[in-house]
Order: sequence, then structure tokens, then C-alpha cells
Amino acid sequence: METGKMVIFSKGPLHKAIRASMAAPGVFAPIEIDGRLLSDGGLVRNLPVDIARKMGADIVIAVNIGTPLLPRDQLLTLFNVSQQMVNILTEQNVEAQKALLNANDILIEPNLGNISFMDFGRSREAVVIGEQVTRELESRLQAYSLSPQVYAIRHQIRLNPQLPKIDIQFVDVATNGAVPESDIRRQLNIRLGTEYKAEDVNRKLSILNSGRDFDSINHELVERDGEYGIRVNAYGRNWGPHFLRFGLALSSGFEGTGGFKLQVGHRRPWLTEGGLEWRNDLEFGNSLKLHTELRQPLFEREGMYLSPFAEIGQNTRNLYSGNTRVAEYNFRSDKIGVDLGMRLGDQGILGEAKLGLNFNSYRVRPKIGGFLYLNPDGSLGTEPLPSADLHQLGVKAALVIDQLSDASFPRYGYKFDSNVFLGTDRSHNNYQELSINTTWANSWNNHSINLKLNGAGLFQSDTEIRGIGSTLGGFQQLSAYQPDQFTGNYMLYGSLTYLLRAVKFDLAGQSLFLGTSLEAGNVWNKRSEISTASLRKSASLFAGFNSFIGPIYLGFAVGPAGAKNVFFQMGRQ
Repeated sequence: METGKMVIFSKGPLHKAIRASMAAPGVFAPIEIDGRLLSDGGLVRNLPVDIARKMGADIVIAVNIGTPLLPRDQLLTLFNVSQQMVNILTEQNVEAQKALLNANDILIEPNLGNISFMDFGRSREAVVIGEQVTRELESRLQAYSLSPQVYAIRHQIRLNPQLPKIDIQFVDVATNGAVPESDIRRQLNIRLGTEYKAEDVNRKLSILNSGRDFDSINHELVERDGEYGIRVNAYGRNWGPHFLRFGLALSSGFEGTGGFKLQVGHRRPWLTEGGLEWRNDLEFGNSLKLHTELRQPLFEREGMYLSPFAEIGQNTRNLYSGNTRVAEYNFRSDKIGVDLGMRLGDQGILGEAKLGLNFNSYRVRPKIGGFLYLNPDGSLGTEPLPSADLHQLGVKAALVIDQLSDASFPRYGYKFDSNVFLGTDRSHNNYQELSINTTWANSWNNHSINLKLNGAGLFQSDTEIRGIGSTLGGFQQLSAYQPDQFTGNYMLYGSLTYLLRAVKFDLAGQSLFLGTSLEAGNVWNKRSEISTASLRKSASLFAGFNSFIGPIYLGFAVGPAGAKNVFFQMGRQ
């Protein structure tokens, strides 16, 4: 990548050569081998006829499956134009190599139509096309075929290679990252004296590769002083030790309501060799929040951990009478506590469970609005809206199991999220909070169905304090209504969403979705008020794009009694 010169592998580990050859620009990162930064060689030799000749081939059977050039009507996007430029450069060296073929050589060129090199999902179509065009050349290929008896013998040897049994006598770990060598050894847990099986080692390495600690990690079988062992090459992240992530969330109902949030996430892993990590999340805009915590693994880094934390937050909650906003409250929350957590599954890919001690402080103050009344003398009087303060101490438990394929437009998988809080305030009033959120998704070709069912309850012996419970309103939370329009101690919500993947941008790995949803739900302050007859309904049509800056939505929603909302949202709320 630094000089533009072609690199030919004639020896060394096969997996490294394959990894370099598949590093398509913009898809897989380049890889460093022997001090050189290597990427896919398609730009310099996509059909290496001359290299085959130098290797001693008398007859060359060349297969050209380069991506065809796009017609003019498809050259309307940045991604397609960029792909076309790469294809043009590649096609130039392909034509030069085809000119080196002679009458005895065989060129196989399947007409793949609009199947590009990124269309992994259409591989079966490509196989059929390839077989058809090759059978057309069967008579010429037959001249170079083996007899059925010899081919059967060689085929059997290939299926059952007679490799000697190799026992692992040593394990070397080379790492340039923050993860200590001892922790890599512990996670791999390769015992000396066991039989070497590449697939077993690669399975363990794939788990480490799925994390965020390494750019790549691989292994090779090496010989030293007559013994065989494994060398693990761990390439740490090229940036750090501090990691930042940014998010932007915008929403507008085009009815005078809307909001924005800028989110900044900071992670500093491996403060100590014991795996201590510092996490910070900052959010400001219509709401302000700062969350900071330390995570200290107790036994193994991917197992149980202890996490003291502190959080301050402030936002605005609106009070509605019907569909009319009549008041605005300032809602301040401060929290401190300590959690005992456990990540579930290999590298925490299944989910997470927590049990902790929390102290919560809530401060609710009116910003806009008040009571207006008529005096006996006919004059108007005003009274301020009530305020509230609440200080809770209690135990909180949480469980999250997340197997969705995508957070915004899931095509398959499921998610279960639950929280339980048991606490008391200074006046010895008891509070029990429970919330359960579930999502299920499945797909058929480009069609997807998402089901959601959420419920929450705030059970309190002091019935005077309201407004700190659950909220509904806004996109995918009763979309026909304004954000957080409904507030109460008890909440039920369900939705059915249909998604059509209308356009798939292969080079960028993004998709454009068209969707429609049916929603029902409500909030109540008293358990006696809960009923299916009081559920509010909403139906929406929307378009969504899973962009590199987050999901973008534009849509329209309607509900009973004239409720309606036109919404635009960018980012996750």
C-alpha cells in the first residue's frame, strides 16, 4: 500500500497470504506482513497469467470473474462511482493478462450480469452461471483431465490427508497491545501436550477477535529444536489507549416539539494489568447526563466484575391535557451506587446481569405553567405547580439478553431487558419498580417482522408523588403522539412493525428500509385504571436508512381522535 508494487507469496503461512489477498479496500483492513502493509492485489494483477507461466505452467486455465462495469443509469451515487473507478483500474491489468494467453490456453469468463464481488448472498446464482459456462468448454478441458481411476485416488487422498499427529509442546505469544501476554494465554487456555487441531485454536481466537482489544489475532504452527508448538500473533488496536465514540440524535415532530442530543462515550481499558477499565458517557442537548464508572474484574476479565458508579442527569418533561401541552417540568436525577455484574456467554456476546446497591435522588421543579383560578371578586389568581423531592436507597437487579442482528433495523434475533428496584425513602415509604422490555425479529428474503412488548410498574406506598415513572410518546413509543406525552406509574406497550429492505448498498454495507407499524399502549397512575379499553393506538408509515452515523427516519403517524404526527429522527434516542 505504500509503494504500489506487487507482492508474490511463494512461501510462508498460507492463512496470511489469503488474509492479505482478501483485504479488499474499504471492506477488510490491510495487514502487515514482514514490514509491508498489504491489501488485495486486484489492482495490480487480478488475473495473474504471467505469474502462472513463471511457476512453470505449460497450459494456463484462467477464470476471470471480475465485477462488470456499471451502466450510466447506476452511476448516481458516491459508492457506485467509487466502485466503478476500482473496476476500471482492475479491468486494465486483466486485459493485459488476457493478451498473454495463447491458443492452447483456456479462458473461462462467466457472464455474472449484475452480481458484484460484494454480493455474498447471491453465491448460489454465481455457482450455477459458472458451471454452465464451464460445461460449454468441457471438450477442451477433457484433454487435460486425469483418468477416472487416478482422479478417484487423488480425490480420496485430498479428503483424508495422511498428516502425522502433532502434539503442542510450547505456546509463544507475541503482542504489541495493551492486553498482557498472560491474559491472552489464560483466555486461549491451550494445554501443552495436547494434540494440535487448527480448528480448535481458530475457534478460540475468533472469540478474541470479536472483541475490541485487537485489530487481528492469529496463530501459526512452528518448529523449534525438533518440537512443534504454536505462535500466537496478537496485533493490538493502532489507536488508544483512550477510545472515543460519538453519537448525534435529532428529532422533530414539526409541531413545535423536537430535540437533539450529542453523545460522547469514553473508554480507557487496561488501567492496570488486572483489567481495570474506566467508562464515561456524556450526553447534552435537550437533556444533560454524565455517567462515570470503574469496572474491575474479580476473577477473569470476561467474567464477574465490580463497578462503582456515579450519574447526574437533567431533562425536561412536559405535562399534557389531552393533546395540548400545559406545563413543563425540570427533572433532575442524581445516582450513585455499586454493581456486581456478570457478562453472559463467550466475551459477553449473550448479555449481562447486574445486582447492585443504589442511592437515587430526584428533584422535580416546574418551569412553565401554573394553576389559574377565579377569585370571588371576579379577578384571576394563580398558584404555582407543585414540586417534589425523593431520595431512595435500595437494591437493583438487571438482566439483558441481546441477540438482535441490528439495534435499529433488526432482521432476526431477540432481546430481553428487565430491571427490578426495591427501595425506601427517608420517610420509610417503600418503592418497588419493575420493567420488562422484549423484542423479537425474523426475516424472509427482504421482508422482516418485529414484535415488541414492554411493561413497567412503580409500586409506592406514598401515592402523592407522580411523574417519575414511565413515559410514552414519540417515534416507536406511540408515534402519533409527542415525545413523553404520557407519564404514569404503570405502563403497557406493544407494537408490530413490518420492514421492507428496499435498497441494499453492498459496498457500504447499508440498507434503505420502508416500514409500517401498529402500536398500542398507555400509562396509568393507579392500578385500578389499567384496562385494555383505555389503550391508545397509533399507526405509522416511515422510511429508514441505517447510515454510518446512525439510523435516520422520516415518517407520518396517526391515532384516534385526530392525533397525528410527522416525525424526523436521526440517531438513537
